[in-house]
Order: sequence, then structure tokens, then C-alpha cells
Amino acid sequence: MQKRLANADVSLPIIFITAYEDQDVRAQAMEGGALAFLQKPFSDTSLINAIGLALEHSDQQISGSKENVSVGK
Repeated sequence: MQKRLANADVSLPIIFITAYEDQDVRAQAMEGGALAFLQKPFSDTSLINAIGLALEHSDQQISGSKENVSVGK
């Protein structure tokens, strides 16, 4: 799904959650642009931090988009 979104130029903050430890999958996800990769069980703090990072990423993208629109006017 991550690859399909990237191929379609859809930029969303992605947080992976898994029950299985697989370093290859983790590396692939992070290289593909994932913001976080959480393995169950994870702490509430880890999830909250990952969500905060995703929100910051979204805010930066929105701010960048507004700047790009303003520059074009």
C-alpha cells in the first residue's frame, strides 16, 4: 500500500504497526518514507509521539503548499 500511494504521488504520513519483528520490512518501510514503525506491544507514549510526528509532518506539508501557492500568484 505504501508503494502504491507513493507511485500515485499521494503524500501521507504513515505509521506502521506490526506484531512481528522483521528488520527487512522495517528498513523497507522507513526507506519508503514511513514516519514510525511500532512493534506490538508498544507504549502509549510511543504511539502518541508517532502521531505527533505525523501531525507535524502534515502541518509542514500544508504550510509548504500554501507557500507554493502564494509564490505562484
